[in-house]
Amino acid sequence: MGQYSYTQQSSSSIKSESSTARCRAGRTSGFPNSCYCGLVPVIKTSTTADNPGQRFYGCHNHADGLYHIFKWWDDAIMEEFEEIKVVVEQQADLIRYFKSNQSQAIRDCVDKPTIRHCIKKTDIELA
Repeated sequence: MGQYSYTQQSSSSIKSESSTARCRAGRTSGFPNSCYCGLVPVIKTSTTADNPGQRFYGCHNHADGLYHIFKWWDDAIMEEFEEIKVVVEQQADLIRYFKSNQSQAIRDCVDKPTIRHCIKKTDIELA
């Protein structure tokens, strides 16, 4: 799991599905945004005996004999979830920091009654 792999799929072993990708330069994990040939990968469905119905990212140019992107959809989605988990944890840490009395910026603002009321209301909603 993690890095894209090279593949030379035969046209009879795959069936094209819908095209999806998000543009993110230099991505090596998560949903691939481009093939090595420059095209946007598409989600395809495997029709092989080993992986029937398994979804993967592949390239329309796979039959030209050159190297093209191949990545199982399951791996890509799990990598996306891991990235989201890291971001959520960072945001939670930031919220905890600002809610603590260690933050001078919050102490300066909390003295105002309106801000104090909003913070208490937010605490109740988050609980």
